[in-house]
Amino acid sequence: MYGCEICGHIPHDPRCPNAPDPVPVLTCELCGEGIFDGDEYLDSVKGPVCMGCLEDMTMKELLETAGERLSTAQGGY
Repeated sequence: MYGCEICGHIPHDPRCPNAPDPVPVLTCELCGEGIFDGDEYLDSVKGPVCMGCLEDMTMKELLETAGERLSTAQGGY
């Protein structure tokens, strides 16, 4: 049995141009992009959120995505 004419492997080396596209393990709930093996993501209350989306969020958005809320201080006067 012979390997690939480019990478010499069966199955293909992941860097080989003949290798199939990687299959996402999860899908980001916000942008719909794939989350692949080894990628970091937030397992939020709404579902998985990729690092790209997390990096674009404000701190308040990040907290809300993680299922947290900010409180509002009220004076007791």
